[in-house]
Amino acid sequence: MTATSWGYDGGLIYRPSAAPGLSVGLSYRSKVKLNSTGTATFDPDISVLPQGNVSATLTLPATGYAGVAYRFSDAFIGEVDYQYVGWSSYQQLAFTFSANGATVITPKNYKDTYLIRVGGEYAFGDLKLRGGYYYDHTPVDDAYVDPLLPDANRHGLNVGFGFNLTKHVSLDAAYLFIKFLDRTVTNTIPQTSFDGTYKSYANLFSLDVGYTF
Repeated sequence: MTATSWGYDGGLIYRPSAAPGLSVGLSYRSKVKLNSTGTATFDPDISVLPQGNVSATLTLPATGYAGVAYRFSDAFIGEVDYQYVGWSSYQQLAFTFSANGATVITPKNYKDTYLIRVGGEYAFGDLKLRGGYYYDHTPVDDAYVDPLLPDANRHGLNVGFGFNLTKHVSLDAAYLFIKFLDRTVTNTIPQTSFDGTYKSYANLFSLDVGYTF
């Protein structure tokens, strides 16, 4: 499915002259409404829903950030930030099929939620070592948990490094381990009806090459 929409964002950063190592930042990104269109196919084909053109509307959440960073020395900087996510914009997932006008609705009823992060970077000349932790509070109530997105409160641990290969070229690599807290749900809504215990984790790797003019 494809969609195009518009939103806005803005932010500010403040570095008080009385505390030259301190930086305080705020930012906000608006919610964005996506009216998506596409083509539905089913394999094997099912008679309940028709194949062909389909549309759906999804509102991505607004987000707000507040962070504090402090440079303890020329080599070491630490940061703590808080993120608000307006997930209450996601109340349902609805698909409308053009062939017969049928609309299939799955309630979601997400709640507004938050994330807390802490991290730091220590430089050894051209080598920068990084590490961090975050806690992400789930927006999904027990009744709406399903295998499509078995969300739960989660902890994330991150390590990485950056290295200046030349004056203009840099290399950055990172590893993030995410552990979802085990979650047992009962009496989930009839549209999903997937009671059970959910256990999840994820391993994420990234590698980036940058060039500075």
